[in-house]
Amino acid sequence: IFDADNGSLLWSASNADADLNLPQMKYSIPGRVSVIDRDHDGLADHMYVADAGGQLFRMDIYNGKSGSDLIKGARLADFGGSSEQDNRHFYYGPDVSEIALADEHYYAVALGSGWRAAPLDTNVQDRFYMLKDKGVFLTNSDNEYTFPPTVTEADLYDATSSDLTSTDSSTRELAATAFAGKQGWFLNMTTSGEKILASPFIIDYKVLFTSYIPAASSQSACAPPS
Repeated sequence: IFDADNGSLLWSASNADADLNLPQMKYSIPGRVSVIDRDHDGLADHMYVADAGGQLFRMDIYNGKSGSDLIKGARLADFGGSSEQDNRHFYYGPDVSEIALADEHYYAVALGSGWRAAPLDTNVQDRFYMLKDKGVFLTNSDNEYTFPPTVTEADLYDATSSDLTSTDSSTRELAATAFAGKQGWFLNMTTSGEKILASPFIIDYKVLFTSYIPAASSQSACAPPS
């Protein structure tokens, strides 16, 4: 964070030698930082940022404090992996929306993976994710927002089959019960090489996003050439 008037550094986060040191923050961050003003007082309260290593971080701003007490943060999720298929990248920032459904209250953090530097790649299995961040509504003994253990795909509901929106009520209820015990959901990009190359948009409890399919996998006459 820089002073816009004179360019002086106000605060930084990195894996070392910063105001906030996070050991996992070792990949480039090409996408936007999604900033939330939760109480509409004109001051930023939370920041969400994703990186090229398939990770998602949240940073909480404690306005009025300074130094290392100004901003606290941690990794929320790790959706990357060591194999070529799991080598996911986040090139675009997430969208965030407050959700209150039944007895659940959380920030929905939506984002999709896609290797922008290699748009024709068909090896990486990209996905779209929605993470339930409940930590922004829970505080510890120091009155600071909490961070759960790092979320992985094993903690999410696989919504690729669309059972959550099935026309069959029994199927839909079973899926809803399974989803309630998870920390979010993910969708597999089912076409070879399909990837997310834009930020999503959440409105009225719906998530809107686009995907890109390389020409080698597309059945469309309008597909771009290699």
